[in-house]
Amino acid sequence: MNSMEKYGIDSKDINISGNQTIGRIVARIHDTYKAITDTGEINTEISDSFKYKVKTMSDYPVVGDFVIIDTIKEFNYISEIINRKNQLVRKGKWDANSDDLIASNIDTIFVLMSLNNDFHTEKLKAYISISSNINAETIVILNKGDLIPEKTLDEVKDVIKGMKVIISSDISKEKNKIKDFIHDGKTVMFLGPEHDKIKLINKLFDNINLENQLTLLPGGGILINTPEMRELGIEGFHITEKFADIR
Repeated sequence: MNSMEKYGIDSKDINISGNQTIGRIVARIHDTYKAITDTGEINTEISDSFKYKVKTMSDYPVVGDFVIIDTIKEFNYISEIINRKNQLVRKGKWDANSDDLIASNIDTIFVLMSLNNDFHTEKLKAYISISSNINAETIVILNKGDLIPEKTLDEVKDVIKGMKVIISSDISKEKNKIKDFIHDGKTVMFLGPEHDKIKLINKLFDNINLENQLTLLPGGGILINTPEMRELGIEGFHITEKFADIR
């Protein structure tokens, strides 16, 4: 498996010219992007011709995108986005120009929640709907399963019926079960309360460096964890308007 296959794409199947390379966006900082390529990580930005073709905000590159990069006089320019498998978009209040594109090309979403006093079934439904709306494989991880009242447990069972579920009184002991769903070249995301999510990621991958928003995992697989995802946390009892608008 070559370096780009590890990041989820077989670049041999894509025709490019001599001054072009295939990359995957691993971070975005304002108008600058970091991309991983066969030769390593590079800084890049979108080309003038690309800007001319943009019609909405969701047409811009986002973390997870596979792109074609032109190198001109030692400068790197994104000239094309390779077809997206899917994309996670938070719909804007006004029109498509205000849409917030969060990430793309996601294979599996882990929905993580603790069954403690802060648990509400509607929160779980909201997280699951995010994953199902983009046709990603959904794995539900429920921690502290010994704390949930019987009535609430019945409600949870209705919500997760037919889904792949890992439930435990201490989810940190289920590392191998979780890792069984993470495969070479496949991209995963974790959705859930930020504290619980980061705590689990650190336990799974031994305090992995999350400097980039897309990270190659030890043992194979790719993790996306963008700042916009952190804003997806559902705070309080009520499901907020922004969740109703995620598509």
